[in-house]
Amino acid sequence: MGVLKRNSRTHGVEGRIQHAIDHLVPLLHIEACQIQLVSFEQTTGVALLRIEGGCSHCDMSAVTLLQGMEAHLRRSVPEIREVRALDSDRPTDA
Repeated sequence: MGVLKRNSRTHGVEGRIQHAIDHLVPLLHIEACQIQLVSFEQTTGVALLRIEGGCSHCDMSAVTLLQGMEAHLRRSVPEIREVRALDSDRPTDA
């Protein structure tokens, strides 16, 4: 399960996003990646995902993965207008 805890709040759009991500878990493990839903903003339609694992260190791989994830999520959950990545593997303090 991702960052969001399953409860009555996540049965809506966030629950459907998490369900769509869960369907991709076997494919993500091939790339040694994990993707978690951090948040979904209803008013803007932006889903924020955390990318962890080997794919997050390669910019091209991460971009390709995010584009594929976005396409899948937008087909599965029409409320999504954009997917953004929060890369938790990279250090935040320089």
